[in-house]
Amino acid sequence: MASLELTTEMRDQVILIKLKGFLNADSSPAFEETLQNLMDRHMYKIIIDFQELEYISSAGVGCFIGNIKRARNNRGDIRFLGLPAKIKRVFQLLDFEDFFQMFENEDEALQSFVMNE
Repeated sequence: MASLELTTEMRDQVILIKLKGFLNADSSPAFEETLQNLMDRHMYKIIIDFQELEYISSAGVGCFIGNIKRARNNRGDIRFLGLPAKIKRVFQLLDFEDFFQMFENEDEALQSFVMNE
């Protein structure tokens, strides 16, 4: 069974979540719980690192849709880092490419939060 590994790191006032593996119907509930737990602790500035993610399903995409509104309502955001072409294509097909801010390098993603304060 394909699984998802995730690690979280604090960078200044921003949480960096690195995803590895598969974000699908099996793994999305645990990932969504991670996002909700962070927000319950008032951590609304989140960067998702997709560089090692191999697959995302609609259930995986759904994790972001519900939580991004909560983050933005609390002066935060969920931003994406290093999307592989096949993962980025999923967001393009769903017409979400403009809904999420996407970055190629970590420093730019981190700086984007500083610039919006």
